[in-house]
Amino acid sequence: MLKFMRISKRMILGVVCSIAGSTLSFFVPLLIKDFIDNIDAVKIKDICSEIMRNKSIYIYGRNMSSLPAKYLYSMLNSMDIPCIYIDWIDFLRALSKSLPENATLIIFTNYGEASIYQSIIDSCHQRHANIIWISSSEINPSLLTDSDTYIWTQEVPLEHVHLRTKMTSFLVVQLIVEYLRHHIKKQEDPF
Repeated sequence: MLKFMRISKRMILGVVCSIAGSTLSFFVPLLIKDFIDNIDAVKIKDICSEIMRNKSIYIYGRNMSSLPAKYLYSMLNSMDIPCIYIDWIDFLRALSKSLPENATLIIFTNYGEASIYQSIIDSCHQRHANIIWISSSEINPSLLTDSDTYIWTQEVPLEHVHLRTKMTSFLVVQLIVEYLRHHIKKQEDPF
């Protein structure tokens, strides 16, 4: 399923296991393997195409979701793909009313709650923004339109209900980064 990248599942599992240590060495590979086996490679390619095509990219994440959001922001900027990072919901709410036409908004969230996001999403859709959701849990279907891209990372809750590991969100970001790096390198050196 991940044929478009030169990253093997075994390599990803090895890196994750070495980072996680021996305590999680049994649990983590199963979690990651299951996630990798079920990830929609077409969605990853679509996200990357959107990033390469669009000049107005905004990345939002707060609290624990800020970690993979900041990582994506840093990696895109290091590849000379300009983007803006937002970590304050009130700023996102105000910005959603003035986004450039056809901008791309990547939202990292634990929960896609309509009470928090509905007004923001409605404003974005009025501006014809493309929304990419990367969520730890299922989001409210009222927030989605056919033009949105949605990846549910199915992250495991930690001891507290509101904390998630973010491991699979980081994996999604890394897949996006590797795909972009591969295509940028291919454009620079077509031979």
